[in-house]
Amino acid sequence: MSILLNIAIIGLILLIAYWWSQQGFFSALLHLIAVVAAGALALSFWEPLAIDVLLSGGTFDGYAMGLTLAGLFAIFLLILRGASDTVIKSNIMLSQGPDIALGGVMGLFAGVITIGFTLTALGFFHGPHELMGYQGYGRARGQSVVMEQVGPPLWAPVDKWTNELYEWMSVSTLYPNIGSSPLKHYNPDLYKQASLLRDNVNEGEGQISMPKGAVVIDNLFHPDTEPYFVVKARFNREAMDFGRQLVLASSQIRLVGKATGSKRAEILHPIIWAQMLPENNLALTPFSFDDLQNYATSIPGQTDVKEMYFIFKTSDQDFTPEYVQVRGTRFSLPEVETFPGGIAMLMNVGSSDVDNRRLGGNIEPDYFQVMQRVPGFRPSLNTIPGTMQMIDGKFSDGFLRMQKSAPGTTSQSLQADGVYSMPGTAIVYVDVSRTSPVFLGGQVDERAGPSDEIALLDSYGNKYTPIGYVYKFGTEVEIKLDPRNGIKTVRELPILSRSQEQDLLLIFQVTGGVKINMMRVGHTLLGTTEVDIPAR
Repeated sequence: MSILLNIAIIGLILLIAYWWSQQGFFSALLHLIAVVAAGALALSFWEPLAIDVLLSGGTFDGYAMGLTLAGLFAIFLLILRGASDTVIKSNIMLSQGPDIALGGVMGLFAGVITIGFTLTALGFFHGPHELMGYQGYGRARGQSVVMEQVGPPLWAPVDKWTNELYEWMSVSTLYPNIGSSPLKHYNPDLYKQASLLRDNVNEGEGQISMPKGAVVIDNLFHPDTEPYFVVKARFNREAMDFGRQLVLASSQIRLVGKATGSKRAEILHPIIWAQMLPENNLALTPFSFDDLQNYATSIPGQTDVKEMYFIFKTSDQDFTPEYVQVRGTRFSLPEVETFPGGIAMLMNVGSSDVDNRRLGGNIEPDYFQVMQRVPGFRPSLNTIPGTMQMIDGKFSDGFLRMQKSAPGTTSQSLQADGVYSMPGTAIVYVDVSRTSPVFLGGQVDERAGPSDEIALLDSYGNKYTPIGYVYKFGTEVEIKLDPRNGIKTVRELPILSRSQEQDLLLIFQVTGGVKINMMRVGHTLLGTTEVDIPAR
């Protein structure tokens, strides 16, 4: 489906370019100027109209922001085109060749901006995170502060190009003298936000907008010695998803820093939220945004959230918060207050898991499995996606993410038969989950350099690096295999959640007839063991 979307985008742009090449250079130039001006005017009036006037907590809220952005762009473009046709009645004639060529170039630029604006506006419509196979940006699994490209990118990222054009103009040629609030500072990375708002509960079932009256920002806290900011907010009935329960993803909340000149404003997403729970004697209970299934939620049945704290971490010592956005709506921040001691304890959440392992000791052989079949995963060969290559019914190279297959639902003859190994070798799975003595986080992650290789060593001193991994989370399984390049460093692996039960198995291809006796990451010895690899 993503291929069809890419073809449609490029086809529409080329069609617009062709149309204006036939109209000639001057007509195409006037149209391009009208398109650029219409986009600037639409962005100027979009937030005041959509957020201040149209958002009211009703069903229409899921479409108000997208319709307003697209509608304003179309209306201003019609007005400006009509005005230019009325005022300018004569054409500038060039020779046919240059007239067609220059008209096509102007039409191409106009097409990129028009389609880019349209894609951005579509992102603000309530619906699934995925649009014809394209997801845009979303939360990185295990890294709540990272919003990354999800799925295949656009061949021509016209939404990004359009956004960057208007951001540049907002701090240069079209700088807003009234209000001094350029797009680059006050709504940066709009094209990313358009898809991030839809990266919510159940892949887009949650709401994507927030009326201004639904949230009250009470406090902004910041400790003097730690790189954290804490926003205390209260939500009322208008904030509830379709009147039921508030469910907020970390992708829907962002703290935007102050920027000047042509600098880009830094954007932070929360790493932790905390709220008072009745089962905990109304004590402030912290939760981490370290898994895709973790959402800040209100207490079921209650129409008001008395207080909820969102904790942001910055790497910039000079970071100064300018405002906070909740589902696209901007809220002013009060003056920064000294961080109270009672809330300061929250700062240890996420780093309070002390790794007390004694590295270098004996590793029980139970954490090593010598077998071809992927433990606990028996998918049908008919369901394997095209992104994973197969050899003789075995996984050989590529990537897949799919639901765990239920036991007994597929006959054995139709099941994928594990991971392919070359003749004379065996597949070894090593459990590096959080409960494993060879867990690669904690002390190992602290000691390992960015280029330190993960390796098994046999009794002859031969080294084996992983060729892939199996990652099990929730009801899904993810397998990545890259026999040619391998998975060499800890940074290439999924980050495991502290709050969700997840399993991570490294896949090694080891020569038959040897004995594995140790595992290392760079110069860090995780431990010694004795695992016999049968001859093949």
